Amino acid sequence: MFLELIKGVALLLALCFLHSVNIRLWRQKPLVGQIVSGVLFGGICVVGMLMPLVLMPGVIFDARSVVLCMAGLFGGPVVAIIAGTLTMAWRLWLGGAGMGVGLLVVVICVSLGLL
Repeated sequence: MFLELIKGVALLLALCFLHSVNIRLWRQKPLVGQIVSGVLFGGICVVGMLMPLVLMPGVIFDARSVVLCMAGLFGGPVVAIIAGTLTMAWRLWLGGAGMGVGLLVVVICVSLGLL
């Protein structure tokens, strides 16, 4: 369990680094930078869901709620909606007993990040 949490922290650190590189790289074209950031945040959520802490079959725990809140907070609506859409699509594909709650968590985290 502890190892899974360490992996989540490592993903968050990688996201911070990649996001800062992305901001510098697309400074001249902010819309492209926002789209790339949305894909980056969503991709980190998907990678986090690939190695979750499994509480029971279909019920997973990972760092996606934190990532999605930060996407809304630091990236704005374009980044948050792209990241949320990618995350919801992957969670739908995973299925399982916790799918409904997982989708609701994505919507709530994106909304709270934007507020």
